Amino acid sequence: MELWGDEAGDRGFGPDASRYYIVGTILVSDPQLSHDLMSLRVRLTSAGFDLPDGFHASNDEPEVRNRVFELLRQRDFAVHATSIEKRNIPYEHQTDHRLFKWAWLQHHKHFLPKLVTGKFVFVGLATVATNDERKSHARALRGAINEVLAGVQVGFAHWPAATHPCLQAADYCMWAIRRSIEDSEDDVRAVLRDQIKEVRQI
Repeated sequence: MELWGDEAGDRGFGPDASRYYIVGTILVSDPQLSHDLMSLRVRLTSAGFDLPDGFHASNDEPEVRNRVFELLRQRDFAVHATSIEKRNIPYEHQTDHRLFKWAWLQHHKHFLPKLVTGKFVFVGLATVATNDERKSHARALRGAINEVLAGVQVGFAHWPAATHPCLQAADYCMWAIRRSIEDSEDDVRAVLRDQIKEVRQI
């Protein structure tokens, strides 16, 4: 069993910051998803699209985005997300670093005990932080996951999204959820209606 996670929205609290911060995971049991996304990247690159870091929903050209969503629509995986309205975040967690750790802890505490039924799970989360921040985040996240999943062997990675296609799939799913929640644009989320199982609101 593999869980791949990403975030949507920014971690800021200023007047130009996003209203919501969203974290979520995709539950993948078939490695074919990763293979298919990499194959699509090769085909699109051969067709002239520049994809040096793989797929990223907010930056990709519309044709690329449509092709990725069409592929995801046809694959079997499960999306679970936690959408947090920033005004509901406790004051002591209203900094970039603290918000990241607090949000993921809320997500993992709610979802992981229900999703992980075996004795081993691999959890891969996307990072956009500097190397020192990444290590700090990784320690905090690994500790929280081990606490939530007592008795389960956990393989954990905190990688840049460009390093694995399933992290890019998670990016697309969180982007679609955010567009629906923050911008009331439901068309893309509707494409993934079979994959998106639960979006928890805080």
